[in-house]
Amino acid sequence: MANKQVYTMKDVARLAGVTQPTVSHVINGTASISKAVSDKVLEAIETLNYRPNELARGLKTNTSRTIGIVTPDITNSYYACIAKEIEILLIKRGYIAFLSNTDYNKESEQALVDKLLRYNVDGVLILCEFLNRKPLKYLESYDIPVVFLDDEPVDHAGCMISTENEQGGYLAAKHLIDRGRRRIAYLGEKVSLFPLRMRYEGYRMALMESNIPHDKDLMILDNDMVYNFSKGLKYGKGILTKKPDAVFASTDIIAIGFMRACADAGIKIPDDIAIVGYDNIPLASLMTPALSTVTQSVEDIASNAVEQLFLQINKQPYEKNIILEPRLVIRKTT
Repeated sequence: MANKQVYTMKDVARLAGVTQPTVSHVINGTASISKAVSDKVLEAIETLNYRPNELARGLKTNTSRTIGIVTPDITNSYYACIAKEIEILLIKRGYIAFLSNTDYNKESEQALVDKLLRYNVDGVLILCEFLNRKPLKYLESYDIPVVFLDDEPVDHAGCMISTENEQGGYLAAKHLIDRGRRRIAYLGEKVSLFPLRMRYEGYRMALMESNIPHDKDLMILDNDMVYNFSKGLKYGKGILTKKPDAVFASTDIIAIGFMRACADAGIKIPDDIAIVGYDNIPLASLMTPALSTVTQSVEDIASNAVEQLFLQINKQPYEKNIILEPRLVIRKTT
């Protein structure tokens, strides 16, 4: 089988009857070229099926047209949805994504940042709070544009985007209180992470406002950073022995696991116990009964993240902190 011909920019210029720099300007939009000339260049590109060599372009411009996306766990529906939405927006801008998982591991965080720097990414989107702050300083020292999601609002280079998690926790607990529930349990992950700590504080604030005692027997905080449906099931069985009449789970994943624990115990939702989750992952609306939850707009988070990252890449002024509003979505579990 004959080798497929690989054409160069010089071939395009020859076919179009223009200079090679003119072809480059048409492709990159770096100069004002007449429509007649642009049309000839584009026609030549289509005829030859020419594709620019991105590696060669990157060596000349010191850019790679790649963006690093760092998640703690891509199997988590919430992070998967955000990563997908971000990737769609990056593709529209002519960029591709390098997706990496830290698995909530400090050593992995450092290794992934080192790897992204070696690949000369043009920017980094970090979708979770890092356990190890050293890699973030490393990015700053290399002047890499970066956007953090749901990190603690401390002094840092780059932009931080988060939802008002304390308000989200308050909305969830207040909704359960308004439904007449008084033994409201909290089921969640380790509160050393800032967004989870704020959700917990919002829950406590709603209880205090309604003069409901904070019963530590109705609280389970998992110290393991890896959380999934089985965790909600495991800890749900434990919390049910305390006879709560409602549960606020810090994520939908844990709430859905808890729903299974209720089903196994013959407890009816919402007659015997009401449940509110957090994140509004796609599965939440498909459960039976459908899960009430606090939603974070994936579209708003992704669009803000990409916009602020490219403002940095283009050396334009950008926002340091963007706080988005959560919203309660009431379904059948309450």
